[in-house]
Amino acid sequence: MCLKFATAVVNFRHMRRKISRNKQTSRAIDAVLYGLAVGSLTGMALSGANAGPMLDKPIKKLLDGLDERQKSRELSRLRSYMKTQGLVRGDYEHGIELTAKAHKRIKSYSYNTLNVAVPEYWDRKWRLVMFDVPEEKRESRVVFIRKLQELGYQLLQQSVWIHPFASKEEVYVAARHVGIEAYVTYMSTDYIDNSDVLEKRFRELLKTCS
Repeated sequence: MCLKFATAVVNFRHMRRKISRNKQTSRAIDAVLYGLAVGSLTGMALSGANAGPMLDKPIKKLLDGLDERQKSRELSRLRSYMKTQGLVRGDYEHGIELTAKAHKRIKSYSYNTLNVAVPEYWDRKWRLVMFDVPEEKRESRVVFIRKLQELGYQLLQQSVWIHPFASKEEVYVAARHVGIEAYVTYMSTDYIDNSDVLEKRFRELLKTCS
């Protein structure tokens, strides 16, 4: 009985490690594809044994603790996976092309990793997002509101959300992702009533910059 329990524990731990590793691999592939799309990473760099220092955080995490030989092997595995999954075409050393499948995955990655950058100094402006979304797009509106909350926006009044930091690009990426960009308006203002009250609501966020 004890042996069976011990075996079950070992198997469970092995399964958890495998799931964690698969998640790390998935995040790393997303980061590679995004880097290739925006030009911060090249196929040539990805094919090199010393590519590690150039790579984004999810990829570095996947390679963490590996020696150079193991890193090279892991990068080779990523390159092979992306080709067999139809995410890229061509040759890594001489030029590769992202497929439609890759661009779809990049779009989801860009949406899921959206965040509002904290400036060094607050310009004391307020960013407002307003929208009037048709009822037939109610589910899209709910998803959009959830993303605004994730970005740190707070409700000012019905269908009007507010944030102290510039975030126009992030807002419209989120709106496009759920298909309601045409119904969303973003604006910036240096005056708003009860600004002192709003500053208290955003006190923790505003502490992160001067």
